[in-house]
Amino acid sequence: MTEDTLRPARTVCDLFISRVHESADSAALFWFDLSTDCWRSWTWNELAEHVGVYAEYLLSNGVQAGSRVMLLSENCREWIVADLAILSLGAVNVPLHSELTTFQVQRLIEHCEPCLILASSDKHREKTRGTVWNPTCATFAQIEAACLTRSNRINDSGLANSFGDGLRFDALSRIAEHVRTDDLLTILYTSGTTGEPKGVMLSHRNVCANVASKLATLPLRQEDVRLCILPMSHIFARVCDLYTWLMAGCQLHLTRGWPLLFDDLREVRPTYINGVPYFYEKCYRELEDQGRLDEPNALRELLGGRPHVLNCGGATLAEHVYHYFASHDVGFVAGYGLTEASPVLTSNRIDQYRIGSVGQVVPGVEIRLSEDNEILARGDNIMLGYFKDPVATAATIVDGWLQTGDIGEIDRDGFLYIVGRKKELIVTTGAKKIAPLPIENKLSEHPAIEQCLVYGEGRDFLVALIVPDLNWLNRSSEPVDQQLRIIIDTLLRDYSKYEQIGRFAIVQEAFSIENDLLTAKRSKRRDKIIARYRAVIDGLYESESPLVKT
Repeated sequence: MTEDTLRPARTVCDLFISRVHESADSAALFWFDLSTDCWRSWTWNELAEHVGVYAEYLLSNGVQAGSRVMLLSENCREWIVADLAILSLGAVNVPLHSELTTFQVQRLIEHCEPCLILASSDKHREKTRGTVWNPTCATFAQIEAACLTRSNRINDSGLANSFGDGLRFDALSRIAEHVRTDDLLTILYTSGTTGEPKGVMLSHRNVCANVASKLATLPLRQEDVRLCILPMSHIFARVCDLYTWLMAGCQLHLTRGWPLLFDDLREVRPTYINGVPYFYEKCYRELEDQGRLDEPNALRELLGGRPHVLNCGGATLAEHVYHYFASHDVGFVAGYGLTEASPVLTSNRIDQYRIGSVGQVVPGVEIRLSEDNEILARGDNIMLGYFKDPVATAATIVDGWLQTGDIGEIDRDGFLYIVGRKKELIVTTGAKKIAPLPIENKLSEHPAIEQCLVYGEGRDFLVALIVPDLNWLNRSSEPVDQQLRIIIDTLLRDYSKYEQIGRFAIVQEAFSIENDLLTAKRSKRRDKIIARYRAVIDGLYESESPLVKT
């Protein structure tokens, strides 16, 4: 790609419209159609037609520039269509992860106050019912049915197949011309250290600047084939898969999900994959189970046979997995970022990297270390702030510098190494960011649990150390471990799947000031507790049992 191509577009709408003009009849988007049991595709022109249909539906339901539209869906072609339609009208896409519980969805609805909610299914639509703020909620099927009433020309994929059934592309383009670079593009909810949801506000400038930075660091070719395995409701896939696809004009395939991941890799044969540590660890374990870790070309074959770039981000990758991928000819690189930075701050390059580092700063971004080695960043990619939370915004962006909450080191060649986390967020291998304190507080509400500590950094699931009240538990004849399992599951029933406690250990000694596991203010000394019980925690992840006693 030329330097001119890599200059940031004014808006994401510009990216989309320019791509349709340039690549009109080229294959763009691929998905697996269960009804025909085969992969199907749209050209850029066909994608634009469907975006026009959705845009007309949005307009007919009162959506206008600045309106907030919530999108509750797993990855699918309609997610992309809806996103581009929302943005082309100058509205704001507020995507929610499809795995959120009813309680979490309703809390975010009341905080966001959207004018319209688009849901992929009746199951997700049900999660939106019963809130104080009661916007219209439509499923993708209802939108397609509404289009059907206006025209009989519906193709076999279920969507209208003519510009006449929606906004014509030239009309959509004229509306999109009014979208400004500093307009709000999206609100992305991410957990803070208190566990309260914080809505990260990103503008078109933020996102487009990061798209250009990403492509300048890891270039994409039009002949590249992408397999999107990450949820587009998160910023990593949203920018690094979806919007770089718009700028580069390559092919994008949507995976069928984790159970069929290796089938998709074999059939799609991607050249470029963005993944979190969970994906790379899953590949490692698959080869380990097959006894093929040391077999030449086994990794390349597992990945489809022609990987050109494997990009890892979102969390810290286990060292042995990192070394395994880096030692094979698969173009493996790791980077670093966060939602508030749109998201990429640093990245290794294919021809310039340090194993164990998260690379050098990407173009258009500055980073430095504070006196206590916290990573600070600034650039056009840094968020506008937190939605409805000026206090948190002022505490996070100080004198134009984003306070990341991560501790780092920078070597003499500018490579960044993540040393630890200033914030108490847990980052799992699936790149889920979880605040442990609200979970611990919830568990400690029960009289059977005196104290607890939740752990899961760099792991697949959460575990807990439990200090029980045995006097309370011994009132029942049921085994203590079974009682605690029921109590924990009941208390966390409204929490998402990745916030559940997979296994736990009973700790006999309470955390106290005397044993140096509590501060003078009686706050938990997390690092000391984890260090003292490291063997117990490791045992929880190695055990086949739901309980390990100490």
